[in-house]
Amino acid sequence: MIRRLVMARRLVMARRLVMVRRLVMARRLVVLVTMVVSATTTATARMLVRQSVPASSDNAAGVASVYLPREYDGSQTRYPVLVLLHGLGGSEEDWRQVGAIEARLDRAIASGVLPPLIAVMPEGKNGYWVDWPEVGGRQNGATGRGKPDGQRRFGSLVDPLVTQWADKQFRTNGVRAIAGVSMGGFGALSVALRNPSMWSAALSFSGALFTAAPTGKLVYWAAFGTPGLSQIGFPLQNPLHLARFGQADTLPIWLDCGEDDAPKFTRGLHRLAEVLRKRGAPHRAKLRPGGHSWTVWNSAFDEAMPWLGEQLRIGTLKRTAPY
Repeated sequence: MIRRLVMARRLVMARRLVMVRRLVMARRLVVLVTMVVSATTTATARMLVRQSVPASSDNAAGVASVYLPREYDGSQTRYPVLVLLHGLGGSEEDWRQVGAIEARLDRAIASGVLPPLIAVMPEGKNGYWVDWPEVGGRQNGATGRGKPDGQRRFGSLVDPLVTQWADKQFRTNGVRAIAGVSMGGFGALSVALRNPSMWSAALSFSGALFTAAPTGKLVYWAAFGTPGLSQIGFPLQNPLHLARFGQADTLPIWLDCGEDDAPKFTRGLHRLAEVLRKRGAPHRAKLRPGGHSWTVWNSAFDEAMPWLGEQLRIGTLKRTAPY
């Protein structure tokens, strides 16, 4: 009986010891998890909203939103720049508010899909991201607001004004990519193909890719000139013409559009993709389910991120000179 009692007490003590050890380990695990969560939540990206940037010379202040990677403040690293252009009727806030760009870039960078980068989202109003002609839009007082058209330079706003501003304000490494939705898709390709050596990649999501100078809206008259001689400079702004001139032969391009979008958008993608294919230019073209919406563009941008990350890394490797 005595032996059985002793054995029973020893068994109880052993069980208590195991429980104490498990409790200590659990508490250590809680502390560790708390430390990890604290470390990941305190080091967050910075979204600098409505920064003052060079204007499009229409007597209105220029603004942009800027995304900085998580480690920006704690390092001396230089980063590539991604310029993001909004669509017709939108603003520089669209990428942040509707595109949730901060969280999506955070995830892509944290997972290694994208290298750490700086994103700049300028305000382009309804200027179609081109320099307006000297004549043409003044008949549209609401759009021109009484200013000579040649003083409204939305193409030059992106390149060189905003890109040079970003280089002065932040630690950039000289590698740049540009993307846009709808009007911004036209603008991204128009800006990049006018100076392709400056860019490592260009992405157009449901870009308004015209085959000829459009005339169906007053905003087209303002941006591209009224029908006639004032539209003579359109081929030097139009991505389709610029690609035919060979400006896209070495620039990686991503074309994307919803298959249920209006024919002018899907047709533009097909025609530009055909020109790029015939010239052997590096590109990817894709139609996906959906129409002309941010749901489609967000899905398209997420799918394009690994490709974009590859182009930015290639561009960084090619840049051997100090910047």
